[in-house]
This record gives sequence, structure tokens and C-alpha cells, in this order.
Amino acid sequence: MIPGVGLYIDGVIKEGDKVVRKIRRVKGHSFVKQYAQLLLLDFCATSPYVRNTNNALEYPVGTTGSTFMNRRFGCDAASGEDRTGLVIGTGNTAVTVSDYKLATKISNGITSGTLQYGAVAVGAPTTDLTSNYFVITRVFTNGSGSPVTIKEIGLIAYNTSYSNVLNNVYLIARDILPSEIPLNNGQNVTINYTIKATI
Repeated sequence: MIPGVGLYIDGVIKEGDKVVRKIRRVKGHSFVKQYAQLLLLDFCATSPYVRNTNNALEYPVGTTGSTFMNRRFGCDAASGEDRTGLVIGTGNTAVTVSDYKLATKISNGITSGTLQYGAVAVGAPTTDLTSNYFVITRVFTNGSGSPVTIKEIGLIAYNTSYSNVLNNVYLIARDILPSEIPLNNGQNVTINYTIKATI
């Protein structure tokens, strides 16, 4: 294991309770510019303006009086919320450090080309002899009536309340999957992002 902070992707495709395919664990190479900017803001309360998913530069702020105040990496999106948390898409353009959104995000829905977004689960941290890690998980279900192919995956963080979720929303990671995920109607895929710090 290479020391440092790493991101890993794996998952499983199911149809009902039947496992159709396991998605082999791969290392992500995907933290983008906004990740470092938000981290800097937590370290020293200063940061340049950060580009949100609408391609607008803004200074991240918390919401006074809110339980979300000063959160920089909120990813615990609710069911049906496709603007934050773990998100997926059909684009396959190469990842760059300046990416601020997925190339072609798949929207939440049951019409052609969409998938139903489950709630994001963020697991408790686990520690072993050489590392500390936690897992971010989301289930995507195809109820569109036709196949949908997933080619990219990302993590979008918020740092304000859901009432202002269209602002203060930042892509912090994006990956092109080494093997696309074809998801037939009636199937669902569980995708896991593991963030791990290794000594």
C-alpha cells in the first residue's frame, strides 16, 4: 500500500437479490482543485474563491444557526438528491485537476437516460495497524425502461444548508471508470468510495 491519502472505488450490480456482477476495487486518481481549496479553508480559514458546479466562483460559507454551519465536505445527500454526494455520469473525457462538474451527469428519475439516486450513507471510520478509512456508499436503480451505461463517477460536497444547495456545491473528486457499468432496467448498482489514509 502506498502511504498517503487515497481514494478507492468498488461496487456490486444486483437484480433483485441476485448479484449480477461485482465491480473490482480500483484506485481513484481523482481529487480535483476544489478539494485542496476547501481543505485549505479548514486548515487556516482562508481560501481563494472556489468554482462551484455551475462554473461560478464563490467564497464558501456556512449558514448561521444551521447544523451545517462551517461544513466543507458535506456529502450525506438524501434520496433523490442528484446535486450533491456520490454522483454518476455517462461522460468519458479525461479527468483534469480543474474539473468542476461531471462531463455528463445522469439525473435522478425514471425516464429514459436517468437513474434513481438512493440516499448517501457515510460509514464510521475504521482503523487498523497502518491506516484509517471510511466508506461513502450510494445505490442507483434503473427504473427508466431501458439500459443506462455509467462511465464516470464523482463526489460533490456542500457546505451550507440544503435550502441553498445550488450554491456552495463543489466537485471534489471525479474518476473515469476503467470498465463501464451497463445497468439494465430493473437492476441497481451499489457504488462505494473509500477514502483511506495510510502511514
